Amino acid sequence: EYVAGEYVFKDAGKTITALANSVNVLQDVWANRYFGLIPMGLRAGEWLNLQNKLELHVIGDPTFRFGPKKPIEPTIPGVQLVNEDMLDRWLEKEPAALQLLGIRKLYETEQEDALDVLEAIYRQSASANVRLEALAWLAESRSDIFYNILETSVNDPNELIRRLTVKWMGESGRHHYLPALAYARVHDVSERVRFNAKNSLAFIDPGKALGHLSDVWSQLENDYHKQNIKYIINSMERSREWLNEEIIPALRDTSTISKDRYAACRTLRNYHFHKAVPVLLQVLNDDHQEMQLRINAAEALGWFQYSLHRSLIIERCSQILKKQQVPQALADEIMKTKLRLTMGPNNSITP
Repeated sequence: EYVAGEYVFKDAGKTITALANSVNVLQDVWANRYFGLIPMGLRAGEWLNLQNKLELHVIGDPTFRFGPKKPIEPTIPGVQLVNEDMLDRWLEKEPAALQLLGIRKLYETEQEDALDVLEAIYRQSASANVRLEALAWLAESRSDIFYNILETSVNDPNELIRRLTVKWMGESGRHHYLPALAYARVHDVSERVRFNAKNSLAFIDPGKALGHLSDVWSQLENDYHKQNIKYIINSMERSREWLNEEIIPALRDTSTISKDRYAACRTLRNYHFHKAVPVLLQVLNDDHQEMQLRINAAEALGWFQYSLHRSLIIERCSQILKKQQVPQALADEIMKTKLRLTMGPNNSITP
């Protein structure tokens, strides 16, 4: 008994294909990405191949497609077969759904040479889907163009773009984002944007975030909003205390019981506090630390894929791997972290 099977296999059902997840998924996803190609004749299985989600499956016939009302590119059912003329046409004249596919193919074929074009597409397109597609591939590049354009996209009219932007800002750890994040934390109309902004402020530096939140508070005139921002400031203060008085001390104090130190490492897999990176590197590089703790530290560092400390982490991993006597289990975890940071996230939207 499962939902997709109820559609496909029931006697009374007439469903040919179901696209379904086998487990729950994160909230910050672009669930209908490229779905505009389906009414243009894209096969269900081809659409699935454009996704990078292990939990997403085709139940039923993956070859099923709709017959478009008017002829389109004959290669749409086989999106791997794209020539330069098609790419130029998709980027400039075609519907937004084809522009998305064109943006993807442009990045896949030209990589760094495509970044200026993607930036121009983001800044010029009236379509939120097109802007998000360009931004997602800029995120894949982790280039200066990407980190700079976030200062523009944080004010995008589309809620999902703003939600992802403030998340990327926090994952990057760059302090110059703090004023924009503080403003979004207080003023953005979207609760999810405000939530992501709260996390990002804490990830970058909760102590300095308090100063920027206080600046926003000083500009408010409405007493109701001033009361609300007091709660926000208190919440950031708790994040500061958690990081500086619990997580980091637990990592540094060798007299702390092992399970508390392990818990601190596990916390940093989900809460990417950039101030903790130097401490994790110290633990990783210390031959006198417990082996399992060093392995846990290496694993936690592998989650800082957008961090301004990324190059430093890769460099330290390389130095440790050059040592003659590194236990195999630790060497394997360090290599995995190095490769994750070098190659980048599996999906720039849901890394």
